Amino acid sequence: MNNIIRLSSNQNDLIINASDNPQILYWGEKLAQFEPTNAWLSYSGVTNGGLDIDVPVSLAAENGRGYFELSSVEGHRNGLDSMPVFKLSKIEQQNDRLIIRQIDEVAGLEFSSEFVLDKTTSVLKTRNILHNLKAGTYNVERLAVTLPLPEFADEVCTFYGRWVREFQPNRQNLKHGGFIQ
Repeated sequence: MNNIIRLSSNQNDLIINASDNPQILYWGEKLAQFEPTNAWLSYSGVTNGGLDIDVPVSLAAENGRGYFELSSVEGHRNGLDSMPVFKLSKIEQQNDRLIIRQIDEVAGLEFSSEFVLDKTTSVLKTRNILHNLKAGTYNVERLAVTLPLPEFADEVCTFYGRWVREFQPNRQNLKHGGFIQ
């Protein structure tokens, strides 16, 4: 647990375990106290009927690790390299910006996750970048940001529209599973 990273704003905290399988441990209201040594308390147990090991929702949400939901990266190289398993290669942190780079040497891919938590507005900006490190074309079918939601989250507000009717709010109930946009 030596790579526990905390980004803070006036109202929110983002805490990431940047280990071999980086994952968001906490994203929410600013914590009055936080000790990196207590980060293990956020781990869930093994579910009945699942794998014999805990498969957390990592930044890449890799099917190659046993994650059964939608992966952050879906693609292939002529039918090969379809389930990459990334390993941490580099962490770059500067003020309120964090970049975590991961590499799968077998698949020849580099997966980078970037987080910026604005100190004044508390807006979290995220993006993932995928680089092909191998000869040949890698066909990307999906590249998504995967964020965990707290159990009490029951509604998502998104925006849609064009031209003069831009930013029309659209509220959707979360009943079960995830949310994809």
